[in-house]
Amino acid sequence: MAHKPTDLRPLSVRMPEKLRARLDQASKRHDRSMNAEILYRLENSFTYENAFDSGELYDIAIEMIVAFRSAGAGAAYSNGHGVDWLSDPHCYRTAAFAVLNTLMLREPEAARDPEEVLLQCEALKSAILTHVINAKRKGPKP
Repeated sequence: MAHKPTDLRPLSVRMPEKLRARLDQASKRHDRSMNAEILYRLENSFTYENAFDSGELYDIAIEMIVAFRSAGAGAAYSNGHGVDWLSDPHCYRTAAFAVLNTLMLREPEAARDPEEVLLQCEALKSAILTHVINAKRKGPKP
């Protein structure tokens, strides 16, 4: 008998207790059954995978997230800030440049031509200065 794509089929899975407990907590937080939580998370994992079009882009995105988060949190720790470092300009800048550094170290060929790198840095500097000037013209955030 052929199964329809919409058929729900049983699947036995072994998992560490810590992961099962996290799934249980998440299912309660989202008011779903454990099965619905697992299906939701599995389906989302494929959605994210498809969004990046390739495993390499997904890996790059993860590296960028890790660099951003660890550098921002490190700057916050060094400056005696709490966990809410995203709203601190120094911590955010540190995190943003850590992402750029990670990307350049990941592909050394991208940094081989110093003149081209300097041109790109100047373009970035111009874009940032334009943003700062425009932000000052608009005034402080409400």
